[in-house]
Amino acid sequence: MTINPEVFFQYSSSGIAAVVIYWIKQNMQIPEATIARELYLMMEEPLGIVRDYRL
Repeated sequence: MTINPEVFFQYSSSGIAAVVIYWIKQNMQIPEATIARELYLMMEEPLGIVRDYRL
């Protein structure tokens, strides 16, 4: 599994705040475990690692 390309685009363009806005616009229909994993990854790893993330 990879990080959602739209989430990565939002993150790389405008940061974590843009990702949160994206999730809200999706009516928070993303599973909580996915949100937690992606948020942790974005906060802990460099942009290149986030881009190439594989689970």
